[in-house]
Amino acid sequence: MCTHGARAAIDRALVAGTPLPAISAEFRVSPDALNRHRAAHLPVRLVLRQALAEAADGLDITRQLVEVNAAALAILREAREGSQPEVALRAIDRVIKTLEVQVRLVEAADMETRLGALEAHLRGQQHEKGSSQWGR
Repeated sequence: MCTHGARAAIDRALVAGTPLPAISAEFRVSPDALNRHRAAHLPVRLVLRQALAEAADGLDITRQLVEVNAAALAILREAREGSQPEVALRAIDRVIKTLEVQVRLVEAADMETRLGALEAHLRGQQHEKGSSQWGR
């Protein structure tokens, strides 16, 4: 399974919940091999990406963060102009919180990239190990 030419498509089908008999028929792989692969090797980043996509369920988080940040900055300007220090402090707090969320989103995207690179590296090592064992 690890060296199957359609491994990425098989992984996506497994993560999406496609029934094993359908995947088996499409890619000519036994259901037992699919079960073993799903249990032992399914890329973590694909599972996480699917979970995040389902959780988001169509939400445009970036757009909402921009809108919240813009509203907080507008409130901050008005509070400064109206000499309302408590309101200004609350607006500053909200701006900081939206920035913290943006940082976490950037960190999550970076982690996904790093996980992908690590998986590719490990697949390469597994492939090299398998090739050297057969070459004896």
